Amino acid sequence: MYPTHPVLDAIADFSDELRRLETESSELRRLSPEVVKRFREIGVMRIIQPARYGGYEADPRVFNEAMYAISRASGSAGWVTGVVGVHSWHIGLFPDKAQKEVFGVDPDTWISSSYGPAGTAKQVPGGHVLTGRWSFSSGSDYCDWVLVGGLVTDGAGGPPEYRHFLLPRSDYEIVDVWHASGLVGTGSNDIVVTEQFVPEHRSLNVSDTLERNVPGKEVNTGALFNMPWFGVLLNSVVVPLIGIASSALDEALQVHRDKFAANPRTMPGDLTLTRFAEASGEIDLARDMLLRNLGDLYETALRGEDPTSAQRMRGKRDHMIAVGMAVAAADKAYQSGGPRSIKTTSLIQQLWRDVHAGEHHAMNLPDGTYPVYGRYLVEGDALLPSIPGAY
Repeated sequence: MYPTHPVLDAIADFSDELRRLETESSELRRLSPEVVKRFREIGVMRIIQPARYGGYEADPRVFNEAMYAISRASGSAGWVTGVVGVHSWHIGLFPDKAQKEVFGVDPDTWISSSYGPAGTAKQVPGGHVLTGRWSFSSGSDYCDWVLVGGLVTDGAGGPPEYRHFLLPRSDYEIVDVWHASGLVGTGSNDIVVTEQFVPEHRSLNVSDTLERNVPGKEVNTGALFNMPWFGVLLNSVVVPLIGIASSALDEALQVHRDKFAANPRTMPGDLTLTRFAEASGEIDLARDMLLRNLGDLYETALRGEDPTSAQRMRGKRDHMIAVGMAVAAADKAYQSGGPRSIKTTSLIQQLWRDVHAGEHHAMNLPDGTYPVYGRYLVEGDALLPSIPGAY
């Protein structure tokens, strides 16, 4: 069931060193330069990048497994892998002119983001003029481009148009504000843009993106680039949490394995054993569920078919379920790790904080998803036109 790929083999070879470098990343509040160097050598961020520009254009399940494996060794590196690596796919949806600007000189160019519509833009001849400040742009210190969200108004009181804007490093400022309780080594700083011109080929209408009506498909004709936006994007902020929770469970189990090896009469009680069993199941179920859904979408695209409403809606529901499972598993690991879990030097505590930090990502909050899915169960496809961004 689990995919294989040379990148996954290289990640496995690097995992022990990656685990050690997590401490340095946390101290720096951004990824260790050695992690970045090795990731570039391995091609971690090129897994779902267009092959035309040096990417692997791999089965997206390979990207899922890369996020999972890296997160088990380093929560910060796993998170950055997700939210930077997925942008190499997103750039493939832009006009070829934009793709060439990003990847034409260096195929291993990294792109950060902050997709929320925190910016305002006005249309001008040939493009837009954008201004705004965006938070939580993970990995931005090592990125040469950024994707940000902005609202374009027509000046006549009409509804704003939500667009994603792509800007080179020369056109924005990174403000160092990242002091956080979890995912400390991700360098999730602010992005500031002031009255910056963005040419037309470097922005996409979000509604068109959700409908897969994007110019990049004209040149990137493979199935990977005909997959739905949320079907690919959502996993980038939940799979790392599953990997981190898995590592937390391993740490908690090791506490009791060491005790048991020293004295077989110290087998933990039934409540702790039950927590271990439940956490193990939650991690496995979440990982497998997301792989299944992603594979289902990819195989649909390979057949040249459009994703169904059921597939797309189920994916958003299961995303929230997986977030809940990852958090629940991390909580059980923390509860079962004994008094040492409360120490600031405790790896279990760090992993627990990482999972809870990631839980607060805007796309991991369940408030809107579950009610919409419940209505979908009642109304079926008739509901969808009335829910903007339901896909």
